[in-house]
Amino acid sequence: MSEPYRADPEQDPELSKLAAQGYARRNEEGAAKREEERVAEAHHLNAALGEFLGSSKSNAPLVAAGLGGLGILLAVLVGGWTQALGVIGAFVAFISLFAWNLMLPKVSPEEIARERAWSASFPFILEGYFEVLSRPPSAARSLVYELRWRDGITPPSITVLEGVFAVADPGACVERIDEEGARVRSGVISGDTGTRVNRQPVYRNHKIPPHVHDVVEKALVPLAKSHPIVSATING
Repeated sequence: MSEPYRADPEQDPELSKLAAQGYARRNEEGAAKREEERVAEAHHLNAALGEFLGSSKSNAPLVAAGLGGLGILLAVLVGGWTQALGVIGAFVAFISLFAWNLMLPKVSPEEIARERAWSASFPFILEGYFEVLSRPPSAARSLVYELRWRDGITPPSITVLEGVFAVADPGACVERIDEEGARVRSGVISGDTGTRVNRQPVYRNHKIPPHVHDVVEKALVPLAKSHPIVSATING
């Protein structure tokens, strides 16, 4: 947040007043931008975790689609004036099903809490997971795992480390390894949902949670038993 404007006693009062208004406007716009970023981050996080956690969608569009289908059925059985109702019903059913397909599952605070509890349940500190999920999605991305060993341990060889990671991610490669830690880059993680709106593809971070779970549980936890890890930081 910007510092409030401090008036210069030697400055023209009207000019100082104008400058104070400018600083106030800058602070307001800064606060509005931070709120927009917070809302966007929450949306990306919800989109990333909803499918993975099996969160539920609203049933309202399905109810509307059912009513639309009823209108179609009446048009077929009764005919006459109900034909107009059938046309309306077909339109309502199509729009409702399309909306339901685009609708994101709603992740509850309890589900978020369980996921945070999972991330804090290991013998090392896991950092960056929720930050990566909250970033704007893209068509594809790679994650970088920065590992820091406990002081005084002998690190694994590069072939062992790469092989252990390959159990969870065959495309992973070791970029650095030494006595202090290691850097491993994941294979490509797709953000494509197979859905398009106005001919534009819809991307989400929905494939990152299962990827991170696999790497942590299948690679980092077994690795930490022989080569203790202090922290694992995820960047994307």
